[in-house]
Amino acid sequence: MRTLRARVTGGRLVTEEAVGLPEGTELSVALIDEEDELDHAERADLDAAIERGRAELYRLQQTRAEASHPPTSGTSTVSDEIKERLANKVPRGLLTWLALVQRRTSMYLPFHEQDFGRMLEGLELLISGYHMALYAHELRDEGAELYGSFPDWLMSRFGWSMSKGPIRAIRHETVSDEEAWNTFWRLLWEYCDSKLAPTTDSSRP
Repeated sequence: MRTLRARVTGGRLVTEEAVGLPEGTELSVALIDEEDELDHAERADLDAAIERGRAELYRLQQTRAEASHPPTSGTSTVSDEIKERLANKVPRGLLTWLALVQRRTSMYLPFHEQDFGRMLEGLELLISGYHMALYAHELRDEGAELYGSFPDWLMSRFGWSMSKGPIRAIRHETVSDEEAWNTFWRLLWEYCDSKLAPTTDSSRP
């Protein structure tokens, strides 16, 4: 619906806006009264509905803002020490990106934050896609290379089969997808910590 502006001139409505209608077209014009026909109760209901709408809009805006910054609830946190080691010893790549996925999960995995099964499946696809992109463009990523040994570390430590990958192995060995989600991050950073921790030379006095 289009609204035209008009003014009263000599008791007639006059508009200077182009309407693109054939000459002689008749139009019906409805005048909007300044006073509506709502009684007191109806006006109170309308005002209350408007306030509820404003409150809901504010809640949604706050929810969106909070989802964009703090860590997703229920996830384990990356220790400052590990993040520092990642930043200092591993160039920006898969591991740095995974730290961001963990910290701001809803930005990268647009599922309900309690749907851990779909979050794990999405994470698995993201990691696979990342590796495929590296292969297709013949790129080297030290973080991806380090992650490539993560399954061997899990198999050596726990004896788990890695035939379907680390995420599915962890899901198989835990009682719930929520536990699997938290276990994946805990073991991943524990593995990285063990690989990136400075080694001591026992031959020195």
